[in-house]
Amino acid sequence: MPNSQDDIEALVTPAAAAAAEGVPHGAFLLTLALFVAPLVAALLREGIVVGTDESPRYVRRDCSAKGLAFWLLLCAALYAIQYVLARRRRWKHNEKTMARHKEDLLRQSLLCGLAYSSGVIGGRLDEAPLAFAAYVVAFTIGYCVLFELLRAGNVEFTANCVGNVYAVAVAVFAASLVGCLVAHTIFRIASIASVDPTAPSLADCAGVFLVIIAAHAALVLAPGAASAHFHHYYLGFVGSCLCTLATDTSMVAQAMLLGIYLHGTALFGVERVFYPEGGDAEPY
Repeated sequence: MPNSQDDIEALVTPAAAAAAEGVPHGAFLLTLALFVAPLVAALLREGIVVGTDESPRYVRRDCSAKGLAFWLLLCAALYAIQYVLARRRRWKHNEKTMARHKEDLLRQSLLCGLAYSSGVIGGRLDEAPLAFAAYVVAFTIGYCVLFELLRAGNVEFTANCVGNVYAVAVAVFAASLVGCLVAHTIFRIASIASVDPTAPSLADCAGVFLVIIAAHAALVLAPGAASAHFHHYYLGFVGSCLCTLATDTSMVAQAMLLGIYLHGTALFGVERVFYPEGGDAEPY
């Protein structure tokens, strides 16, 4: 008979984590540079401001059954590959029962299917199938390594990270990269709207973004003894849904965010966002 402990996740043993500590920051910085290199290269190639010979557009939507099947199989394969790698390499992950694996695969597939239903991922697979799939695979596996080096190098993004020069430097670099990506997107949304009256305006897109932020803020600030923790799988998934431009920069950014999402669901599960402040004793 299964007991109440069957589906409780336990982190890998502290000994495994301790063995990984002491990794030089140089290894982490090199891995980080390699991880973001495709996005930086795309930004440098396409620029932030719309070029004179550029005709920005959104990704052509595609929701074919063949594309959906390929996408779900790819995500499931990456789930399995990551978990096997984590077990063998003793990377940080949550131990899971077979029931939890099935549950996480079901939830991952549901979210991947919902993202695919927007037509953007299908459009990517239709316009650049090899490039997009390769980027998703590379960023997913790459983030596995980067995440482990973040932990091993003691680079933590918490309220106490101000004293950690590496954490501050990485945070500033990441914020700058995100800022460039946002500017790249804003200029192209405005350009598309200026020539296509049926396209959403920059104000429309800003309104959608503000509604998303407001909905999350309302839940976080609502009364109740609960604390919020937005896991990286959640942030990666939401961010990937905002990458809809038919540019290399947008495609690479979406693949990167999907890789971060797939890493979280595979190694830690589709975890809850809100936790009871008095401890995780409430039924999920």
